[in-house]
Amino acid sequence: MKERISRWFHLLFAAVILGSTQGDRAHAQTPPGDQTEVRDLSKPPPRKLGVDISLLSPGWHERARKADGPAVIIRFGGPAAPLDQVGKIMPAGAIRMTPEVAGEWKWQRAERLEFYPAGGWLPPGIYRFEAGPGLLAEDCELAANADFGRNLRAPKLSAGFQERSYYIDPATPALQQLVTTVDFSQPVSLDEARRHFSVTSVTGIGIFQAGSQAQVLPEPLNPLRFYLRSPLMKPGEKEDLILFSFRAGMRPVSGGEPTRENLETKLTAFSRDSRFFMQSASTMLRKTTEGEPEQAVLIEMSIPARTAEIARSAQVWKLPPEEKNSRGEIVSWTKDNVTDEVLAKSRKIAFELIASPDAPPMEAAFALRVPRQPGGKVFVMVPKDTAGPGGFVTPEDFREVIHLPAIPREAGLVGSGGLLALNGERKLHVRSRGIDHLRYTVARVQTSQINHLVSQTRGSFESPYFYGGFGFENVSDYEQSVQPIVKEHDYSVNHSSFDFAPLLRARQPGA
Repeated sequence: MKERISRWFHLLFAAVILGSTQGDRAHAQTPPGDQTEVRDLSKPPPRKLGVDISLLSPGWHERARKADGPAVIIRFGGPAAPLDQVGKIMPAGAIRMTPEVAGEWKWQRAERLEFYPAGGWLPPGIYRFEAGPGLLAEDCELAANADFGRNLRAPKLSAGFQERSYYIDPATPALQQLVTTVDFSQPVSLDEARRHFSVTSVTGIGIFQAGSQAQVLPEPLNPLRFYLRSPLMKPGEKEDLILFSFRAGMRPVSGGEPTRENLETKLTAFSRDSRFFMQSASTMLRKTTEGEPEQAVLIEMSIPARTAEIARSAQVWKLPPEEKNSRGEIVSWTKDNVTDEVLAKSRKIAFELIASPDAPPMEAAFALRVPRQPGGKVFVMVPKDTAGPGGFVTPEDFREVIHLPAIPREAGLVGSGGLLALNGERKLHVRSRGIDHLRYTVARVQTSQINHLVSQTRGSFESPYFYGGFGFENVSDYEQSVQPIVKEHDYSVNHSSFDFAPLLRARQPGA
C-alpha cells in the first residue's frame, strides 16, 4: 500500500515539473507584441492627487496696513510640493494663470499653494490655471478627474453697509443728516466712489435742504472703508426711506470687470414726531457737593436735547396713599390708573433742573431736584408736542409712576476720630438727621488694662478688633446716656455733643 502511494506522488510531481517547463518554453518563444506593458520596477508608482482651487477676496489688516490673506488657494489631495520648495516662493513658470496678474505663488504647506497679488487683491473676472514644469514633486501627478484647468471667477466688487444712524449736530440741531459706513470687498478710489454715489428719496418728497450735497469721506487707515453722509435734511410730516447707492460700472483699484448692479442700502428718515420722545423715568438719592442727600427724578430721552427747555415742560406729582379694592387688596399706582381725578387729589411738586456748569449744550438725560419729603410714589408727565431739537416734537404724553426714596435717617461722629488731650474738652461731636434721641455708650479703658488693649487687638486705631472672645467689656468701664435731639424738621442736619467729663471724674481714684 505504501509503495502504491509513493508511486502516485512521484508521477504527480513529474507532471507539475513538465507543465511548468513547457509553459516557460512557450513564453520564451512568444515574440513581444504592441500590447505588452513595460514598467520600470525600480521606482514606486506616482501618487495621483486631486485638487481644489478657491478664489478669495482678502480683508484688511489694520495694524499691518495691508491686505490680509491670499487671493488664490490651491489645495491638493496630499503632499504635492517638492521638498525644497515648502515655505518658499515658487519659481516663475511653475504655474500659469490666465489672465496674468503680478504677484507671488508660495507653498505654505506641502499640500497648500497660495497666490498673493502684488496689489493685494485679484481683479474681478474669469481665470484659468495651468500646471507648469517643476510644480509638483517627482512622485506626484494630477489625478485624471482633477479639474485643474477649469474657468474660475474671482469675487466681484461688493459692499457692506454698517452703523446706520440719524445725526443731529449737538451745537446746531437744525443740521441733520443720515450717515452710514460702507466697507468694499477691495479698494476703490475716492474719485470712483464719488462719481458713482448718490442719495435720493424713495418717495420723492422734498426732504433735503436746497443747495446741500451728499458726502463721501475716506477712512485714512483703511482703503476699503468710506463714511457716507446725506445732504442736510429736515424732519417731514411722514417717515421716508432714503436710498444710498453706488451705480453700476464701478471698478476697484485692481481693475478687472466693473460692477453690473447697483450697490445700495436704504435708511429711514424720521418724521417730526417719530424720533424725539422720553424713554424712561427713574428716581435717585444723590449727594450734593456738601455731602447732603437730595431726592431727584431722572428722565432719559431718545436723542440729546437742550435739557433746560425740556425740563420746563415736565410735571411731577406726589401721589396719595394707595387704596384697597373691594377684595381688600392694595391697588398699586400705574401710569394707566392715574387719572385726572387722582391727580386732583395729589400734591404737585416744585422742582429745579440739576445743571452742571461744564455740561454740553445738549444731553440725552436730565435730573430734577425735588424738595426733601417723605418717600413714596410720584407721577411724572411730559406732555405731547413738547418741542425737541431740530424741529422734532414728542408724539404723545409721557406718563410714568416711580418710587421716590426717603431721606435716610443717619448719625455719626464728626470727623474720623482721634486722641483727646487730658486737659482739653471732654466732648464728642455728633451729626444726625431724622433722629429724635441718641443713645451714647462710652467705654473708658482702665489704666491697668491698657497693655491688654494693645496686645489683644488688631486693625486700625479707629476700628480695632480683639482676638478670640476677648472684648472691650474685659478692659473697660461703660457709661450710657440717652440725649434728646431738637429738630427743625425731619430732614435737617442736627449737631449735638456728648460730654463725658463726668465719666472721667467718676472713675478717678477717690472719687
